[in-house]
Amino acid sequence: MTPVRPVLKTDVGSAFPGPSRGEGRRTKGRLPSTPLGPGKPASTGGETGSSHIAIRPGASADAPALYALITANLEVGHLLPRTLEDLVQHAHRFLVIVDGGAVIGCGEIAPLSRTVGEIRSLVVDERYRGQGLGSRLIEALRRLARIEEFQTLCAFTHQPTNFVRLGFSIVPHVWLPEKITHDCHTCPLFRQCGQYAMWYALQPVAVARPMLVSNEASRLEALARPLTARV
Repeated sequence: MTPVRPVLKTDVGSAFPGPSRGEGRRTKGRLPSTPLGPGKPASTGGETGSSHIAIRPGASADAPALYALITANLEVGHLLPRTLEDLVQHAHRFLVIVDGGAVIGCGEIAPLSRTVGEIRSLVVDERYRGQGLGSRLIEALRRLARIEEFQTLCAFTHQPTNFVRLGFSIVPHVWLPEKITHDCHTCPLFRQCGQYAMWYALQPVAVARPMLVSNEASRLEALARPLTARV
C-alpha cells in the first residue's frame, strides 16, 4: 500500500528564511545546469545587484566553497560538520546554486542504501534567502534522486514546514531504519535530538509501511521519542 502524502515546506539547514556512506551505487545520470534567471542578494533590497543564478552538479573543485558555506551555517542550520576531505570525495553527490562563479547554496543526496537517499547539508547563503532558492534546490535534488533510481528520499530537520509544502510527509523515525543503522545509534543525541523525519516516495513502495501520520496530535505522539542524529 502506497501511503498518501498530505498537502501541507522546512529546512535541513539554512535554505529558507528564518556523513555516512551508503551501499555502493553507480551514477545513472547527471542533471544539467538549470538556469534560475536573474536574482539578487537579499541585502540589496531587490533594487540593484541583479545576477544570474543557476543550479548545477557539484565538482571536487567546489569543495572549498562548500566547506566555507556549510561551516558558516552549522549552528543556525543544525548542520552536521563536514571536513574538506569529505567534501572533495563526495562533491559529485551535491547540487550547487551558483551566482556567476560563486557557490551560494548546496545540497547533497547521500545514499543510505540502494533504495533510500537522504538530503544533507542543505543550505543557502543568508544574503540570498527569501527568493525560493531552497525550494528549487529541493526540487532539483528530487529529480536527481529519481535519475539515481532511489525509491525513497528522506531528510531530517527541526523545521518541517517547507518540506511538507513540497510534498514530503512527516513520518515516525522507525520508517527509516537505514538512517538509524548508519548514523543514529552512534550519535550522542540518539533518541533525544528533536528532529522530524521527512519522507517522499519517488517510486511505488513495494513493502507497505504503517499509515502516514497526518494530524497534529498523532504526529506529536509519533515524534515524542525521535531516533535520529543531527544532519
